[in-house]
Amino acid sequence: FADCSNLKTLDLSGFDTSSLLTVYYTPQSRSMFEGCSSLVTLVLPEQFDLSKIGSSSAVTGGNYYLRNMFKGCSSLRELDVSTWNISGIQSMESMFSDCASLTELDVSDWDVSSCKSFSNMFKGCTSLYLLDLSKWSGTQTGVAIGNMFNGCTLLESVFVSSVWTTASVSGSTNMFFGCTSIKGEDGTTYDASSVDKTRAHNGDGGYLRVGTDVEIDPTPYVIWCADNTTLYFLVSTRDLVAGSKFTPDGADT
Repeated sequence: FADCSNLKTLDLSGFDTSSLLTVYYTPQSRSMFEGCSSLVTLVLPEQFDLSKIGSSSAVTGGNYYLRNMFKGCSSLRELDVSTWNISGIQSMESMFSDCASLTELDVSDWDVSSCKSFSNMFKGCTSLYLLDLSKWSGTQTGVAIGNMFNGCTLLESVFVSSVWTTASVSGSTNMFFGCTSIKGEDGTTYDASSVDKTRAHNGDGGYLRVGTDVEIDPTPYVIWCADNTTLYFLVSTRDLVAGSKFTPDGADT
């Protein structure tokens, strides 16, 4: 589906991925949904089987990548990858890069112990406000995290585990560049002169927060709609800005 730039809706709920060997086509350096810039709705199989990714040497020497998989899906509003088993994946470089319309992304239960590259993973995700990485293991020697959150202008909270460490990473240039809303455990805010791994920790000037089984206290809202006849009652972990457009679940406007 790479570069299907006019595709708006795609239902793959019945898709059998049990024999899937790769999502990244090396000869053309393109990935499965990369460049689907108009794609708003993507329904994936309930069990997206990635167990055979990279298992065949016939596929460019065994391609253990999810690199660029959703890169450039700038209109995609929701994406459920929460149950994926990615324990054998070695690269998630640019996986969600420029998914500018995603407001939430649940990757909290992922086993990333085999991954060697997180570079550009969330780069340009300008609508993300929170990421829970608290169950991720600490990064290993040689792991690349450069530009990992670059340009995530609304990202305020990134939760990591107490064993998270970036002491031995291979590159972290511009890891937090442009993360102007970031706020660390001790209240540290964005400093444009310090955006690499030196800030990738909690407390004492770090941009991250420690969290295990993170719970955010929700805030109740009552919204009086413009039709002057409808009240919506909801609970949200996000701040709703007065005058901004809000579309409740199941509503057309």
